[in-house]
Amino acid sequence: MKRLKDVYRCVVCGGDMQVVKYNMAERKVYYHCDRCGYEETLTFEEAGIDDEEYAYFILREDGTMTWECPESGVKTENVDENTDFSPYYNIEHLCPECCED
Repeated sequence: MKRLKDVYRCVVCGGDMQVVKYNMAERKVYYHCDRCGYEETLTFEEAGIDDEEYAYFILREDGTMTWECPESGVKTENVDENTDFSPYYNIEHLCPECCED
């Protein structure tokens, strides 16, 4: 099981780069900066990290990808390249189902 980084800093403006989609066939993750609009594509290898702080997206061995709440362990259904990741973008409130304020 490999974890994919879901947020990192934009090289242009320092804003948050967010996952917008991924491509299983090409093994690439597409990112977009919320602040300036810069876009970048990383391979799964480049996007993979071990830091639990940013390890919310999980790529499983069978090729499916899920999202897991680091606090409660609640997971979403399996997702595909058409899944809208925007509900998970708020760094202060990453889990819409179980981490209510």
